[in-house]
Amino acid sequence: LLNEIVEAIQNNAYTDFNIEVEGHTDDVPIHSPAYDSNWELSTARATNLVKYFTGMGISKQRLKASGYADSRPLVPNVDAAGNPIPENRAKNRRVTLRLFYDTSEALANNESETSTNTDSETIATIDTNCRFSVQLGGFESFSNALNRAKVATRNSDLDFNITYNGRLFSVRTAPNQNLASTLSHHNTLSNRSGTSSLGLIHQCYNNSANRPEPVEFQIQLGAFGRQDNAL
Repeated sequence: LLNEIVEAIQNNAYTDFNIEVEGHTDDVPIHSPAYDSNWELSTARATNLVKYFTGMGISKQRLKASGYADSRPLVPNVDAAGNPIPENRAKNRRVTLRLFYDTSEALANNESETSTNTDSETIATIDTNCRFSVQLGGFESFSNALNRAKVATRNSDLDFNITYNGRLFSVRTAPNQNLASTLSHHNTLSNRSGTSSLGLIHQCYNNSANRPEPVEFQIQLGAFGRQDNAL
């Protein structure tokens, strides 16, 4: 998987994609000569992967390493009675890669549009723990997902995230709190891509962090022309 990612982002067509590497741990405290706490451990996990990428020839200007310790679990580390859940702790010990298209012009367009919509459509601003995004599809190949995001960015000047769930790479617009803005993005993408098979993602979380986790519930509305995209 890492080799496929490296091969894709080294392609000259994708040099404007950056990578944020996030390190995470479970909730078991650690104190050792190497790691004073889970903060150091999570940062080391992210940093080691960044070093791997730079060793493979990826420019360090495109990379960012962040450690979050156990502050952003995917799933609860313990049950309601406080008993540890080993399989969940294993899932929370992870490294997350976030790939994003980042140009000043695209970001300026997004910020301007979001600001305008937020001011004029306050009724569409939902609870701070909820986010909306448009999903373009799911892809078995990272290269195909990256190509889809690249084409969509050129056609719309929007910012896209690529996530991996262990099976498929999903391409989505950057999440935001404003439903009107997201619906506007949906219309823009539908009109410029000539397809209406786009998903509208609504996610709500336990806390209001910038990328909060874990997910409490998710509602997805949309239809896809391909079975693997729907899956």
